[in-house]
Amino acid sequence: MARGQCPTRAALWDSLIAIENSSRPVTIRLQQVNTLKGISDRCHLPKDSIYARLLHRIGLYEYTLNNGIPTTDAIGNTLEAAGINTSGRKDCSPGFAVISYSNLGHYYEDLGAYSKALAYYDTTINYAQKTGNMDKLLRARISKVLLFVLTGDYQQSIDESTIGLALARDIGSVELVQRFLNQRALSLLYQGRSQLSLTDADSALSYDSKVHDDFELATAYKTKALVSGFRGEFSTADVLFEKAIRLRMRTANYEQIANDYIDLGNYYQDNLQDYARAGEAYSRTMYYAGRAGNRTILSKAYTNLGVINFRRGHYAEALQQNERALAGLTGRKSVSVFSNPDLASLRPILSRDLLLMIFVNKLDASIHLYRQNNNRAYLELSIRTALLADSLITMLRHEQIGEQSKLYWRNKTREIFANGLDACYFSGNTALAFLFMEKSRAVILNDKLNELGALAQLPMQEALIQRQLEVDLTSLQQTASSISADSPSYASQQLRLLRDREKFERYVRSLENKYPVYYQYKYADSVPSLSALQTYLAENLTTFLHFFTTDTVTYILCIEASAARLVRLPEKVVDRVRHFLGQCADEQRQNTGYTAFAAESHHLYELLFQPLSVRP
Repeated sequence: MARGQCPTRAALWDSLIAIENSSRPVTIRLQQVNTLKGISDRCHLPKDSIYARLLHRIGLYEYTLNNGIPTTDAIGNTLEAAGINTSGRKDCSPGFAVISYSNLGHYYEDLGAYSKALAYYDTTINYAQKTGNMDKLLRARISKVLLFVLTGDYQQSIDESTIGLALARDIGSVELVQRFLNQRALSLLYQGRSQLSLTDADSALSYDSKVHDDFELATAYKTKALVSGFRGEFSTADVLFEKAIRLRMRTANYEQIANDYIDLGNYYQDNLQDYARAGEAYSRTMYYAGRAGNRTILSKAYTNLGVINFRRGHYAEALQQNERALAGLTGRKSVSVFSNPDLASLRPILSRDLLLMIFVNKLDASIHLYRQNNNRAYLELSIRTALLADSLITMLRHEQIGEQSKLYWRNKTREIFANGLDACYFSGNTALAFLFMEKSRAVILNDKLNELGALAQLPMQEALIQRQLEVDLTSLQQTASSISADSPSYASQQLRLLRDREKFERYVRSLENKYPVYYQYKYADSVPSLSALQTYLAENLTTFLHFFTTDTVTYILCIEASAARLVRLPEKVVDRVRHFLGQCADEQRQNTGYTAFAAESHHLYELLFQPLSVRP
């Protein structure tokens, strides 16, 4: 093409804006922007902000035409657009790069690549701060909050909501203030912090006269309903649930309506033990999940129907419902209940809490079926399921930085190890029992110890920076904890703490990406074999005792150089141990009630040590 046939930069811009503002079908607009890009390429026009905007629009239109499923070209064009606009050239637009990075976050979220989505939302926030785009910054934070909730990282959701809430208040966005309050209320509720959750829900409701958003109003009422159910205020909960669902119906958001019926069914099941009404609610979930085309919510309904059957003692039916839930979540055809998928096929699944719950329930049902009919196939299934669930826990531990979230998951999954040990006890598998006992130990402590060793894998300067950031964060945490909640400086100090924590976590993630050996060492969770431990015991002429306790059962694994025994104590011993420890800590009680103290001490010896016949 001759030079006279090439458009000026201004003409190219006008043509692009005309396409963007056009009401013509997306198919036509995609053809038009591709034509403009072709002209720009043939004329060797500069790859500037206009060219980047062309690429951005091509990516967006391709995404739209593919029914909201990102294509490789959509992502590639958007990435190239962002790269041009952040190249530092004078004819580029870092401000528009914010929009490209935001789209990339949504694209990867739609693909289920949550870690990449979070990374691009962080990049969006970074460039939005530099360019002053507060709207995109806050919406990226909302997207992060929703992702954290979806993956079960509730503490991160709470922290992110708190930061977003402060920023939304600063710019006077009552709409976003209400959204952040609602999301924080839900995450607090999922952590069992009902009073704080209720406070946030009430605050969200107070903005109704300014926002008039049926969706957010329904969310606030539902949170209050769940809190009321938790507190046993059932008549209040019924009224609030009715309000919430009536408001949500106005939105025609079938996906969220399906989720609301999940929560209603859980309320009937957990709080009222009304399994018939719970089943009706889950059936409505299936209907609206079908209308929304959402397999994840459908899987939730099957999972919860499985819980109903389990509580009724119908363990085989519960196992079948869990298999349907797993089939819906993974997309695989329903197969035998005795079959488990491999871990690699589960990694792309985003709803980690739901996925883990399916295997928790499957393990529970299979071990109960073994006890019921003594069919060894169920015992072998229990062991395989416990091992797979343990691998899922490890995967969750690697993904979540916040200690509160790790603690939440450790508490939630302890029953996996309890049921796994049951299976080991019935099968006489002491080697596997040793594995489960080691894996069930304090995960947070193990992570901290591994992290200290991992620092040796970093360049000295990086290790010093991480240590200093951690020291600064610890100091700030101590300062924040010393300030009363009603102090005028409390809110600002908490916000500063959250921002510094976010800075620290971003730096840690950058280290994990830059130094793979550091990452591998930090998350090292290999457990020594039972035979290796027995070799050590033989060399040192000693015995190793491992204790595992729950509210209902205590296991003791006694390991000697040439043998290992797993002993099950069916009675509750935890309360007796706690009572005894209380006596040990109270010198006056020991002196005034020495006879009772000595008797309790001897009884615990008989209970915990005498049956083991450990050689001195």
